[in-house]
Amino acid sequence: HIPHLSCGGSFLPSNARDRAGRGTAGLGEAERPDRPRAMEARNTLSGATSLIEDLDSRVLVVLRDGKHVAGRLSSFDQFSNLVLEDACERIYAGKFMAEDPNGCMIVRSDNIVLVAQIDEGKEANSGIKLVDLDTLLEEKTRLDSGEGANSKLSNDANMWNFDA
Repeated sequence: HIPHLSCGGSFLPSNARDRAGRGTAGLGEAERPDRPRAMEARNTLSGATSLIEDLDSRVLVVLRDGKHVAGRLSSFDQFSNLVLEDACERIYAGKFMAEDPNGCMIVRSDNIVLVAQIDEGKEANSGIKLVDLDTLLEEKTRLDSGEGANSKLSNDANMWNFDA
């Protein structure tokens, strides 16, 4: 049991052992790791723990059925199930957006495609105008009928439907 091993001028912590519990000194050249495990530590978090950075901030969640949900991330678990407060479904048509409020929402992780923090400044300058649902449906009908100049750019829910 060797507490520290020298590897290219760096020191491996005592927990840098192979599966048999030996240090890397007993490994052949081909079996030796490319770099010490201490060097593999990153400043970013992975998996569900990366959601810690987004707690109590507004996030946009894209679901497998193509829906977009915005809300304040208030909680999550080890499986990345989310609890969103002040949640609303966002519906897009061209350069218009409507929000359908849902209150508090629990989003199951296997329905999530993307979770992104909303930058309020960038969103305000995006050129997308917040309108009521009736105006949005009129615009969507106009775009779908081909009257709009950007009819091919309309945000159709089927574009994000991963179950189809």
